[in-house]
Amino acid sequence: TFCVRGGRPLEDHARFEAIDALQRGRHGHSHWRDWPDEFSNPRSAQVDTFAREQRHEVDFHLFLQWLAAKGLSHAQSAARDAGMAIGLIADLAVGCDGAGSHAWSYQDDMLQGVSVGAPPDLFNQAGQSWGLTTFSPRAMHKQGYSAFIDMLRAAFAYSGGLRIDHVLGLKRLWLVPEGARAADGAYLTYPFADLLRLIALESWRHRAIVVGEDLGTVPAGFRDRLAHHGMLGMRVLWFERTEDGQGFSPPAQWDEGALATTTTHDLPTIAGWWQGHDIDWRHRIGQTAKRADGRDPVKLAKAERAADRNALWHAFQAAGIAPRAVEPPPLDQPPVDEALAYVRSTPAPLVVYPLEDLMGVAEQPN
Repeated sequence: TFCVRGGRPLEDHARFEAIDALQRGRHGHSHWRDWPDEFSNPRSAQVDTFAREQRHEVDFHLFLQWLAAKGLSHAQSAARDAGMAIGLIADLAVGCDGAGSHAWSYQDDMLQGVSVGAPPDLFNQAGQSWGLTTFSPRAMHKQGYSAFIDMLRAAFAYSGGLRIDHVLGLKRLWLVPEGARAADGAYLTYPFADLLRLIALESWRHRAIVVGEDLGTVPAGFRDRLAHHGMLGMRVLWFERTEDGQGFSPPAQWDEGALATTTTHDLPTIAGWWQGHDIDWRHRIGQTAKRADGRDPVKLAKAERAADRNALWHAFQAAGIAPRAVEPPPLDQPPVDEALAYVRSTPAPLVVYPLEDLMGVAEQPN
């Protein structure tokens, strides 16, 4: 029943996994573009023959998908039975591995020769290239968004909500040509209105909430459009600043139409931010841009962080979370409890505490 319901996309995935395992094991091919020509097309007669002759291997990968779906379904049922109104919130990635089953199965729908990323910003001064591909906007429109709708329905299938990674990509995506620097990319426009309506429709059909990760270089009016369609944005402690940029916004001034959190998977943890751990890491991996005035960018960033630490501690005090007339704690005693309490006291309808902050660790996942 599961295989019948999954249809052609599920069968294609299983065939890809079986062929990929063979090609990697025998020939060391890590990308389907390096396969023999007869296997590069999922609709070729040779792929059909392979699926018949290696049916046991193909069925094994169908079985793995069934186990994964079964586990998710049971987890969501357990969450709801325990009284959770939402339960699981699934994650929809900004793209997929260009060497993976999705790109092989939907070749006419996907962009080729580019990587999705982000332009330079405060936390990633060299820009980002994530090594992922995604849908071609022209192909999406031409084919009635069928592949996009299939993806949404798969993501909503076993959850009470969906977090859309880099939701800015619904309007425009920073694309980096293969082999180019991340800063040398360009924006490609996407059919924002159509994609928002389709997400809203599938959200309604599945009775699920939607959270859009609207962080980074946000176009003017973008967040208003998300709010109009009932999509929650995301507000992160490090970015909620006063108008002059010198202080941190009081909890009462945070957005009522957005999820609130201390940090995300690719931003500093509370402890890491307090200690400047992220500044050291950015420098080590080449994300620190040289300054035209010749000043040391690391020393400058650490001086700015010292001022920000004082500003954050004063915000905690003003909110009644930290005791007044007490100096900020030292670097080795980050105010994790105070930061969690600060975010909790905002009017946000949903608050997320990253596991790394609950554990008080300095390392961020990404």
